[in-house]
Amino acid sequence: MEKVARPSPPILASARVVGGLNCLFGGLGVLWNPLVTGGVYVFSATDPADPWYRHVTTDPVYRGFLVVFIVMVTAACLVQVASGIGLLRGKRWGWTLGIGYAIFSLIAPVAEYLIDYVLATHQIILEAGRAGEEDAFVVQVAGTAFHIVYNIAMMIYPAILLYVLMRPDVRRAFAKRR
Repeated sequence: MEKVARPSPPILASARVVGGLNCLFGGLGVLWNPLVTGGVYVFSATDPADPWYRHVTTDPVYRGFLVVFIVMVTAACLVQVASGIGLLRGKRWGWTLGIGYAIFSLIAPVAEYLIDYVLATHQIILEAGRAGEEDAFVVQVAGTAFHIVYNIAMMIYPAILLYVLMRPDVRRAFAKRR
C-alpha cells in the first residue's frame, strides 16, 4: 500500500508577520551595521577633542572589540534574514534560526554595554570628572544613559519574536514541518 503524504499545516499568520519583519529588520541591519556603525564610528572618528575618539584611535583592544562586535551583529542580521525567509516558507529551520537570533539579540546588547563600559565609557567619565570638565562629564553621563535606553529598545523586537515563536500553537505548527 502506498503511503500518502499528509499536507503540512498552514503557516500561522503570526509566523508570517515575524518572518516578514525578520527579512525587513535583518536586511536593514545588514546594510546599517557595516556602513554606518562601522564606517562612521570605528573607521572615521575624526574629532581629536572627543574623548571617545581617543579611545577608538589609541586603544587597539577597544577598537578590535568594536570591529568584532560589528561583524557579529552583521552576521546575526544575516541569520535574521535567513530566519525570515524560512518562517515565510514555513520551514522548521526558519523557526530554529529565529529562536537563536532572538536569544543572541537579547544577550548581545547587555554584553556589548558591559564590555563598552569597562573598556571605554567608565574611563572617559572618570577622565572628564578628574579634568574638571563639567560639560564633558555631563555629556558622557548623558551618552551613557542614552546607550542604556537604546540597548533596552533594541531588545524589544527580539523579545516579541521569542514570545511569538515560543507560543504553543507556533511551536506545534513548526514541529510538524521539515
